[in-house]
Amino acid sequence: MIKYKTVYVDVNVFLDFVCKHRDSLDKQHAKEVFTLIDFNKIIVCTNITTLAFAKSFLRKEYSENQAKQALIKALTFVQITPSNQKIVDEALASNFFDWEDAMHYYSAFHYGADCIVTRNTKDFKHSKIPILTPKQFIQNYLNNQ
Repeated sequence: MIKYKTVYVDVNVFLDFVCKHRDSLDKQHAKEVFTLIDFNKIIVCTNITTLAFAKSFLRKEYSENQAKQALIKALTFVQITPSNQKIVDEALASNFFDWEDAMHYYSAFHYGADCIVTRNTKDFKHSKIPILTPKQFIQNYLNNQ
C-alpha cells in the first residue's frame, strides 16, 4: 500500500466532519481522517467550492454565526487549494460528468495531493491520482504504520 501525506477531502467528507446531523458511520470515518491532522500525520486540503457549499449547508443546521465559526475552526487545520483560470479551463475541457467534481479533481491535482478522499469514488473515474473512501484511506493509513 501507498502512504498518503497530502489528502484532498471532497465536499461530502468535509460535511460529514463539520455537520452534526450526518450518518454516524460516515461521520466517524471522516472524523478519523481529520484526527490524523492533530497528530501531524497528514495535510488535509480542499477547495473554495467546498467551503461555499459547506457554508450554505451549515446554515440549515446552525445560525449564521455558528456556521461561520464552524468554517473558521475547520480552516485552522485545512489548507485551501488553488482555484484559478487554468483549473476552470481544465475542468470544463475534461471528461468528468460533473463540473464540480472536475473542479475538485484539478484543484487537488495541481496542489499535489496524493489522493482524494470521497464517499463518491465513481464520480472520479477519470482521475490520475488515487481515489479512496474515508474508510479505505484509514485502512491504508493503518496498514502503513
